[in-house]
Amino acid sequence: MLRTIIATSFLLQINYGVAQLLSCENILFTIESGTQLTIKGDVQHNSSTIIDNSGVIDLTGNWTNNSGNNIFGASSGTVVMNGLNQLINGTDATLFNNLNLFNGTKTMMVDAETGGLFSAGRLNLNNAILDLNANELRIKNPGTLAITRTSGYILSEDVDNSSKVWWMSVGQQGIHTIPFGNNLGESVFFSFTMIPSTVPGGTSSSSIRVSTYQSMPDNTPFPFTPASVIHVNDLLGNDNSAHTVDRFWHIEQKCTSADYYFNYAPSENAANGNINMRAQKWNTTNLGWDAALPGQSNPTAQSVFLPAYVAQNILLMEGATWAIAMQSNPLPVELLSFNAELKNKTMVNCTWSTASEINNDYFVLLRSKNGINFEEIAVVDGAGNSNSIINYYFNDMNPYSGISYYRLKQVDFNGDYSYSQIRVINFDDIISDFNIYPNPSNGVFTINKMFEDENVYSFNVMDLSGKVIFTWQASKNKNTASIDLSNFASGIYFMEISGNNKKQVEKIQLIK
Repeated sequence: MLRTIIATSFLLQINYGVAQLLSCENILFTIESGTQLTIKGDVQHNSSTIIDNSGVIDLTGNWTNNSGNNIFGASSGTVVMNGLNQLINGTDATLFNNLNLFNGTKTMMVDAETGGLFSAGRLNLNNAILDLNANELRIKNPGTLAITRTSGYILSEDVDNSSKVWWMSVGQQGIHTIPFGNNLGESVFFSFTMIPSTVPGGTSSSSIRVSTYQSMPDNTPFPFTPASVIHVNDLLGNDNSAHTVDRFWHIEQKCTSADYYFNYAPSENAANGNINMRAQKWNTTNLGWDAALPGQSNPTAQSVFLPAYVAQNILLMEGATWAIAMQSNPLPVELLSFNAELKNKTMVNCTWSTASEINNDYFVLLRSKNGINFEEIAVVDGAGNSNSIINYYFNDMNPYSGISYYRLKQVDFNGDYSYSQIRVINFDDIISDFNIYPNPSNGVFTINKMFEDENVYSFNVMDLSGKVIFTWQASKNKNTASIDLSNFASGIYFMEISGNNKKQVEKIQLIK
């Protein structure tokens, strides 16, 4: 049977002492408006406890909830934690409406939420420290004043990014601030402004989740989850930690775009300076740092403003790890992608793209039969310097039979170079015994050993760009065929022969 207690007096005080405990089980506890329940000790809510709080619960001990997330239901009262060092504990996360913290450190042993059922309540840190302690704090109030404070702050500071603040619904415009602080008590707050979203459900469906921690002067330990960062090297592969702020951020965004305001402490400045600092994002595909996005500025000596960061998938909480480095010594720019793909069983289409380029002279496309000894098959000019995505391609019209290995070499103006990952293509399924002679020829090429069945074979002759300049079909039941290309200019061409579910491409040379 559910028992009922109604607190109606102006002040109901329960003095238990530090070691004492108020334990509630199978009870409906009603605290009416204008009533303050003061507990000098711990409080523990066990199964089937319901608290209808329209007043204030003020406790100096630990808060333990073993009765379910929605212990307060739709009530809109306030919980005040007014002791020195207190725990937010239990088997269940508590959905607080108004949560006011005073004095000392409040340590979360489980996840917690503020804002209440109707997302109108607030978290007021006042002068207290809220230690997330590898847990998640969820803010349900979409307003810019959902978190307030005087000198208090939120402590994240976990290398595994497990201490997170999730602003679950951001339906109002304006700057939203998460007042992070570091272990020295210095302010490292993070702010953001959501730009109207096209997420189904409108701006109320927009959300952001942030974690951050301070690194050593060499930027170790690197983040290892949810993204594994392996270096802070510069373009030459040298350690760039002396130009990099001693802090990392991981930000998950669910909205079209948002302005970011990164802040860090003076004790976290890069060793070699703090001028023209820029935020850069870790690229998990290429294991390097993307170039700093344009439009960034430094509103203060300890901040970086990144305007209108665009999420690629607004239906997901898209996450990225960020660092801040000097603009004159950026973290390295890597390829966005490099791919080699078999096209029409006749050629290999090699494509690559860059997010930006710094002093990029040219690319060399390389090919190998064994993956060890590579030969040069194409040179493609780079853009030099660029802040936008550029796409490149080259078609290998005469690939090796069997297995081929492709890689890309990028060369700077000063001769420095780097390599892409290796891509593998298998041509075993298109080998045939067609023969073309003479090759080179002054115009007439003969093809034999190809008409041993009743299929019709087709010919396409292509120039070096892959453009088809001549087509022809062979008659049935013939052992040889001739093609006259004497009307075309001297040079290298490619002849594609197809039929009997096979294709073959041969390089031919026309000499006049």
